[in-house]
Amino acid sequence: MAGEWDEYEANNIVDLGTHTLTSNVTKNSQTNFTLYPNPAQTNTIYFTTNHPLNIEVYAVTGKLILNKLIRSDAKSLDISNLNKGLYIIKMTTNFGVQVKKLIRQ
Repeated sequence: MAGEWDEYEANNIVDLGTHTLTSNVTKNSQTNFTLYPNPAQTNTIYFTTNHPLNIEVYAVTGKLILNKLIRSDAKSLDISNLNKGLYIIKMTTNFGVQVKKLIRQ
C-alpha cells in the first residue's frame, strides 16, 4: 500500500482540512419546568408546566421521601410533612427530567 498516504514531518497539521457545522438546535421548552417559592416558607410549592409531572422528593442522604404525580391542571404539591432543611426535587415528564434543590424554611 505504499503511496496510498501522504507523509508529512511530525506535528505538521497542514492540509488536515476543516469542517463547518451549522446547528439549528434549540432548547426544548417542554422540558423547562420550575418550582416556586424556593425557599419555601409555606406548606405548598407550585410548578410551571403544561404537562403532568412525576415529582420525587429526596433527602440529601438520597432517601426517597415523597413520590407524587402532579396533573397538568393541579400544579401544586403539599409539603407540610417536610421538616425544615434541604431537599432534592426530581421532576419528570415524557419530555425530560430536571433536578433542583428545594429549601424548606
